[in-house]
Amino acid sequence: MPLQFASSTPAQQQNIAAFLVATFREKPDAPFVDPLHLHWKFHEPRPDWNGSRSYVLSNGERIAAHGCACPVTFLTATGKVTSNHPIDWAAARSFPGAGVALLDKLGSMTDTLLAVGGSADTLQVLPKLGYRQACQRDVYVRVVRPWSQMRTDPYPRGWKQPLRLLRNLAWKVTAAPASFSGWSFAPAASFGDDILPLLPRSGDLPFTPAARSPQLLNYMLRCPGAAMSGYLIYERDTLRGWFLLSRVGGQGRIADLWIDSLVPGDWIAAYALATQAAAADPQTFELVAAASVPMICRAIQAAGYRRYSGEPVFLRDPYSLLNQALPLNVPLMEGDAAYLSDPSYPYLG
Repeated sequence: MPLQFASSTPAQQQNIAAFLVATFREKPDAPFVDPLHLHWKFHEPRPDWNGSRSYVLSNGERIAAHGCACPVTFLTATGKVTSNHPIDWAAARSFPGAGVALLDKLGSMTDTLLAVGGSADTLQVLPKLGYRQACQRDVYVRVVRPWSQMRTDPYPRGWKQPLRLLRNLAWKVTAAPASFSGWSFAPAASFGDDILPLLPRSGDLPFTPAARSPQLLNYMLRCPGAAMSGYLIYERDTLRGWFLLSRVGGQGRIADLWIDSLVPGDWIAAYALATQAAAADPQTFELVAAASVPMICRAIQAAGYRRYSGEPVFLRDPYSLLNQALPLNVPLMEGDAAYLSDPSYPYLG
């Protein structure tokens, strides 16, 4: 029977979970296949996609390949460009070519396809599938509780462990929290229409932002795969932006941050506030932030973070819609980097 492409239903979720576990050689209780988490990724309504985001190629009895679309819309000077970042993309070895065929199907559903980082094998194969490197997303880390980080780290570091602890203790001292007069933040249980005037707009920025809406941010707040929290940023009494934090185990992440400003100092203040909010959680031992725009990268570093690595950002852009676009802004919220976890290697710093 020929392979058929279709969106999945909640009734198929258990079979898809078993397929992903077997294909990725993971444990059945791996966090990424938790039933609540899968339902949120695959079927929880979000404003930028209609219906299920989980798709399978199957012959009616067996799954040959699976992929989940994580939508993103880039705001360019000439208009909106839709994209999606496939996650939980897997293919059975017994169906050669099924993974590529499924990727082609996902690619036909949006203007472009996005991919960030990946294994050495993935980075080698992406150009063969029509991807090109568009930019780089730099990942930054700041350790806020070195002792707790060390005690809860299961990764076997051997003789390097005490040296790592000393380094992180020194980093904590040199990266003292910054304070900015007149700036503050307030928790937001949900986001409302008050942020509408602050939303990213196309054509008036030195980079290409991704579209945001209160509904999309609230969808992220409902993620069961991480402890999510939202905050509003104020300069004195004026609302200036927001940030979205996620915590996975002892690692806190700045999943998204936006401030309606092109002043570098304002972005530094915003990241300092996000850092202050995240570090206030006693269960947070290290913080991670990421950016692909030089101005934002500099703001993160000025807020006390150290660069950990660089991840290539790939685009499959058959109509060259983003070839002439300004640098893409790709925070952790795009894809699954805001909530993906590896319990055996929970820390970067």
